[in-house]
Amino acid sequence: MRGGITKRPEPAGVEDRRYIGSLSKAAAILDVLELEPALGASAIAVRLGVDRSTALRLARALTRLGWLRFDPGTKRYRLGTRLWELGARAIADLDVRQIALPHMQEVVDRTGESCDLAILDGAHIVYIEVIEGTHEVRAATRLGERVPAHAVAMGKALMAPLSREERRRRLPPSLARFTPLTADTLEEFDRRADEVLRVGYAVNLGEHNPEAGGMAVPIFDRHRVPVAAIGINVPAARMTGENIAVLAPILIETGRRISSSLGYRDRAASGSLGADTARPRA
Repeated sequence: MRGGITKRPEPAGVEDRRYIGSLSKAAAILDVLELEPALGASAIAVRLGVDRSTALRLARALTRLGWLRFDPGTKRYRLGTRLWELGARAIADLDVRQIALPHMQEVVDRTGESCDLAILDGAHIVYIEVIEGTHEVRAATRLGERVPAHAVAMGKALMAPLSREERRRRLPPSLARFTPLTADTLEEFDRRADEVLRVGYAVNLGEHNPEAGGMAVPIFDRHRVPVAAIGINVPAARMTGENIAVLAPILIETGRRISSSLGYRDRAASGSLGADTARPRA
């Protein structure tokens, strides 16, 4: 046998206990920051009863994962948006779908257009419920279909309440252009997202498919987090200003009723989505 040092294998269970210990400390950091929204590494160490180097190592690891965010100005850590994403997905997959279904059917009955429910997944939306319309000529989507968020009304409705920094974290630097009407720069997408906040709903005039349009509004939970969007698919030929004016109030009111069922309380008196009412907590 050649010279060298051979590391003795650790007894069974030791490595598992080490991982469990690290995970427990990481979870403790999240619990601490839920109660005290902004803390430095030293303060976190005191709360957890560990040395500062351990707290700093764990906080940095959680920041890289998106579970925490670090403010270089104050040197403090806060809960990150990834936690809200995971929570939003869990809620959307359970409560939102069940609560939204009767409201979606009502939209179809009132408008004749197809009605969808979608959640945000990175730079895409995913349709988690679909009810086909009653018009002979109608636009439709597939359950489980993934679509680039920047090119459809559902995506704009879900992206609009996010900060510009969060949009840039999700979206690629160069946006794919599907039709001449697609927003293909982040600046143009921001402009359209700001318009969604102003009027209270998102419109797609053929930005993903030239023959299909749509409208959508976000759905908020009790924490004022946009957890899903409800929308209608409308053939481009019916996306007239007059028709939009008729459909928008129906969709806005439906979104409010679903959000209210999730515990959301709208502070805005108008129909617009003000930044204060729409931006997720972090």
